[in-house]
Amino acid sequence: MLFAFKYLLDWVDKNPNNDVIVLVSGAALCVILIIYAALKGYPVDYDAAGNVIVDPNKMSVDAFKNAGMGLGFIIGWFLERRFIKFSVEGKWYIRVIRYAVCIGVYFLLKDLAAPLIPQLISGGVGKAIEQFIVILYITAGAPLIINLMNMIQKKILKPDAAKSLS
Repeated sequence: MLFAFKYLLDWVDKNPNNDVIVLVSGAALCVILIIYAALKGYPVDYDAAGNVIVDPNKMSVDAFKNAGMGLGFIIGWFLERRFIKFSVEGKWYIRVIRYAVCIGVYFLLKDLAAPLIPQLISGGVGKAIEQFIVILYITAGAPLIINLMNMIQKKILKPDAAKSLS
């Protein structure tokens, strides 16, 4: 898979507008997985003692979660590539501060906000949305926050001071 993605990303780098094809194809695969997971009849497997070995509800929810992660990744990748254009600039201590802010937001999102969604929307769809939001934050949200922090830093500080921090 790593080699396949390397060639895919090389192909996109050579033809930048091909990222739309990757976006649509990846999103379509995730939607197909959601439809498949929703419509597939999962068997219940029991061991000799009558205990459930394979829980069909868990399998279905896991498929929804994976599809949500895939959608979050492919959409986040596209948004970052086209609009955010994240770069790692600045002195090490500025990067550490930005990282701390982003990781703090990540934990707030992952541990407090995102788990509310499955309580509001039950089943696999809620889990898919939860995972979508978390992965979208990682791929596009955090880079956007860092870019915004860079812009604020440059506007607040005088041009000479901003250059010395970069």
